[in-house]
Amino acid sequence: MLYETHSKFGKIAYDKEIIASIVRRELQGREGRILFSDPRGRVRKNALRETSDDAAFLDVELREDAGQMDITVYLVIYFGTSIKEMAAEITECLRRDVPLVTGFTVGRVSVVVTGVMAKSLVRRRTEVVSYAE
Repeated sequence: MLYETHSKFGKIAYDKEIIASIVRRELQGREGRILFSDPRGRVRKNALRETSDDAAFLDVELREDAGQMDITVYLVIYFGTSIKEMAAEITECLRRDVPLVTGFTVGRVSVVVTGVMAKSLVRRRTEVVSYAE
């Protein structure tokens, strides 16, 4: 689905894959600690690689309302990774980069940890929500 906004430069259209690529770029240095997942907790193992075919299937949900965008990202983290720090880094990245790319301000960022990977995947549903100030 294409999202559209208007600016002084004209109409801007973008896909949710652009938002997913911003998150992927931010997380690439943490490839051993974080994995993308879908809302059910199924892992997208190669999604952090730029050449990955999984990039088109990253589960990032977008909702737009009155010029603001609400973003939800689904992740699996490895045991020992700080959920609070990881969510803060993703939120900061999205609040900084999304307005530059889309023209929308970010209203709400929701980072949903669907599981924790130790020896095997343990399903969880922990949601960290950050609202615009």
